[in-house]
Amino acid sequence: MKANRKLFVLSGLPFSGKSTLLKSVSELTSIKTISFDVLWKELEQDPNEKNKLSFEYLTEIIDKRIAQLLGEGYSVMYDSLNDTPDQRERLSNIAKVANAPSMTIYLETPLEIIKSRRLENTKSMGRHLVDDENFDKSINKFVVPLEDENVLTFRYDEDLTLWIKKNLSEYLR
Repeated sequence: MKANRKLFVLSGLPFSGKSTLLKSVSELTSIKTISFDVLWKELEQDPNEKNKLSFEYLTEIIDKRIAQLLGEGYSVMYDSLNDTPDQRERLSNIAKVANAPSMTIYLETPLEIIKSRRLENTKSMGRHLVDDENFDKSINKFVVPLEDENVLTFRYDEDLTLWIKKNLSEYLR
C-alpha cells in the first residue's frame, strides 16, 4: 500500500479550471483522476447505461471507484463541482473508511473570468454547454470550502505546472 495516498477533491464553479487542472495532474503525476463530466459522456454513449443516467447514479459509481482506487493504494483526484460542505464531507468519509487523508483543492476564479470562459465555450464547444438555469443554480448553491476542510487553493492566474510541482511534488512522475 502506498504511504502517500490521498483523496484530492476539486471544488469550484463551472469554468473555474477544474478540468484543466485535472488534465495536467493526470499528465504530470501518478495520481489517478476521475471526472464527473467524462464519466457522464462515457455512459451517455452506452445504450445500456443511458437510461439510468442521473446525478445520484453517477455519484454512486464514482464513490465506488474512489473507494476502490484508495483501497488499492492509489491517490485519487476527483473533478466535479463539489459545491457544498455535505458533498465534500461525503467524499472525505470515503477516504476515512480507506484510512486515507483527504484534501479539498479550491479553484478560486473570479466570476467575471468564469463568465468569460463560459461565453468562449459557447463558441468553441470545448466542453458541454451549461444552460443559464443550471449555471445560475451552481453559482447560488456554491459554498466556498472552509479551512477545516483541509483546503489548498489554486488561483486562476497561477502557473499550473509550477503549482502542481510545488503542491503535489511527492506525486510527480
